[in-house]
Parts: sequence; C-alpha cells; structure tokens
Amino acid sequence: MEEFFKRSMERFDELPSDDVWTNISDRIAMEAKWYDPIVAHLRTILPFLLAVLLIATNTVYSKHKNKVITNQLTTAQSKIQNLEKENLEYKNEIDEIKNEFLTVIQEKNKKVEQLNDNLRNQKQLHQSSYYTLRISQQKLIDHQKRTIESLQQDLVSVNAEFLRLHNKYFIKELSSSQIENISICHNAKYLPGVGLFRILHNSDQNLNTRHTTAMEKFSHNIETHQLKKHQRLKLGIHLRYFNTLVKDSKLVNPGIGRGIRAEYKINQKWALTSDFLYNGQSYTIESTQGSIPTDNLKRYPGGVEENSNVQNINTRKKYFDFNLGIKYTPNYTSGKLNFFINPSIVWQLYLPQEFQYNLSQQSDIHYTQKSVTGYFGSAHMGFGFEKEFAKNRILQINLWGEQSFVPLGYEKQFVTMFGLGTTILL
Repeated sequence: MEEFFKRSMERFDELPSDDVWTNISDRIAMEAKWYDPIVAHLRTILPFLLAVLLIATNTVYSKHKNKVITNQLTTAQSKIQNLEKENLEYKNEIDEIKNEFLTVIQEKNKKVEQLNDNLRNQKQLHQSSYYTLRISQQKLIDHQKRTIESLQQDLVSVNAEFLRLHNKYFIKELSSSQIENISICHNAKYLPGVGLFRILHNSDQNLNTRHTTAMEKFSHNIETHQLKKHQRLKLGIHLRYFNTLVKDSKLVNPGIGRGIRAEYKINQKWALTSDFLYNGQSYTIESTQGSIPTDNLKRYPGGVEENSNVQNINTRKKYFDFNLGIKYTPNYTSGKLNFFINPSIVWQLYLPQEFQYNLSQQSDIHYTQKSVTGYFGSAHMGFGFEKEFAKNRILQINLWGEQSFVPLGYEKQFVTMFGLGTTILL
C-alpha cells in the first residue's frame, strides 16, 4: 500500500501551472487605482469642453465682426446724409441758375418781338410806296442781319455764362457718376435755350434718383457681403447613436458618439463638412455551435487560444474618428426643410481595447490590450434633412452608414455601422 501511494504521488506536480500564474498576474494588473474614476470622467467630458470652447470662441468672433460691420454701416449712413445735404444745396443753386437763364431768354424774346414790330412797320411802309419799299427793304435786311448777328452773339454768351456757372458749382464737387449725368448739358450748348432748360431739368431729376439708388445699393451690398462672409463657416455639436456589426456578432450592438461638426459653405448647394467625434463602441461575438473554435480565438489577445470553454467574447472600444466630406443639397430653399446627401472618408484612432471572455465552466477573463493604433480606410454616407429654426441656427437630422475597407482593431475585423445623428450648427 505504501509503495502504491508513493508511485501515485510521483505523478503530481507540486508547483502551479503557467496558466495559473498568468491569470494571477492579469488580475493583479486589473486592480483599480484611486485615480481611475477621475481619468474616466475627464475622458468623457473632454470632447464637450472642447466643443464649448470652440463655440464660445466663434460667438466672440461673430460679435466682434458684427460690431465692425455696424460701425462701417454707421459711417456709410453719415456719409450718405452729408451727400444728401450737399445734393440739396446743389439743387438750390441749379434753381438759381435756371431763373437767371429764364431771365436772359425773356430779354431775348422781347428783342425778337421788337424786331417783329419793326418788320410789321416796314411792311406798312412797303404798301405806301414801291420805291420807298425797296429802300426800306434793303435797310430792313441790313438791320435784320445785324439784329440776328447780335442775337447769336448774345445766345453764345448766355451759353458760355451758363457753362461757367455750371462748372463753378458742380464739376468740382460731384462724383464721376454724377458728372456723367450732368455732362448732357455740355452737349446742349448748340441747342435752343428751351431745349437746354428741359435737358437740365431732366438731368437734375435723374441725378437725384440715380444718386439715391446707387447709395442704397452700395450700403446693401456691403451688408450682404459681410453677412455672407460671416455665415460661410458654421460650427456645432454633433451626437449620434449607432449599431455595430462584424462577422459572427449579435444583431444588436449599440454605441454612441459625440463631438463637434464644422461646415464651410461654398454656395447654396455645396459645402465642405468635417466631424471630430469621441465614440464608445461594443459588440459581442458568439458561436452558434457551443464554444468558439480555437482557430477563431487565435486573433484575440490574452492567451485564450488553447481554451475550449469560451462561449462568447465581448469587445469594448473607445476611439476618436475624424471625417472629411462634401454635402450636396439638390433643391435648396431658404427657410424651408431641405434634403441633403453627405459622403465622406474617415480616419480612426483606437485607444486601448478591452476584451471579456465568458467561459462556460470557469470565471470570466478580462483582458486589456494596451496599445493605441490609427486607421484610414472607412467610407461614410449620410442622408438627412436640415432647417433653420432661428437666425443663423440650423438643425440637422440624418441617417448614416459606415463601412471599413481595411480590418480594424487588434482582432482585425471588417466593421459595419449604421445609425441616427443630429447636429445643431451656429
């Protein structure tokens, strides 16, 4: 009996196996530190702090630009008022010149009437005597010639005086557009006085109308240009809920992402878009035939490839992603609900991944792969609606899907995601 027991005890190893020491080491490494909750909270609120900082910066910048634009508009309005006062003074001076011109015309008309009277008198003399008529006719012709020459000289002098006064009171002060309108009067110096007066009157009305219209258009263009420049770039908060699918996973694997979104408007239909998000993702791998095969376990860390009791694997990931895309709004209408399409490409930065192996006959194993890895190779497509619910405030709601074209994570999985997102742009 003693020999039997000795032989039986020789088969047993009094030292624990390597797996026992590995599990003990992992559990010692998993002990919680006093600062782990603080670090976890800081990681959670860091994207929101960044979003609040960017929104506050954008708000301060917008207020500063609005203040500058307001000062410019105030200066432009004061200049417009000064120009209107000067225009009124010029109008009064034009009225005075008109009165002077009418006075000259009236004097010339009186001379013409006197000439007509002389002609009538000469006609009466002609009836009295043929000989006297011939002499009087010759004298009358000479007198008429002298009178006509005198009238022509007077008319030329009146036109010259009018142009001198015109240049004196207007040309020095008026802008190029006003000079272009008033220049019609220069071309009228060979026209009759009544025609010149009519052209001057019409030019005065056109000058006032076109001057007022031009200044209003100038002020409106300044305001429109500044506002459009300010409204091209918009920033906002973006939240999204999604479901993740990989090979052999459950159908429901919820995740959530939050961060900031930026849009740069090229025109009414096209815009560049970019999102910077912090995501929490999890999915569960399970076997339909009992435990997960050993060949599938080789891709996972923690030394579980020799374990035949793994029923399912839960993978938890925290990662940042950055996408760059373009947004197209087919039928944009201001103030209405607009449909848009938003394709983009995506970069990911994976933080340390956590794996939980659920065993059928032993306690679960938790393992953390302590590495940070970046990936580029996913395509994102979004379809949604947007509407301006307040001044410079836009609400967007979209359905989206994302597919990776390179394997992601430590276990090298091709990941498919789809979900619902919402954004508020300022």
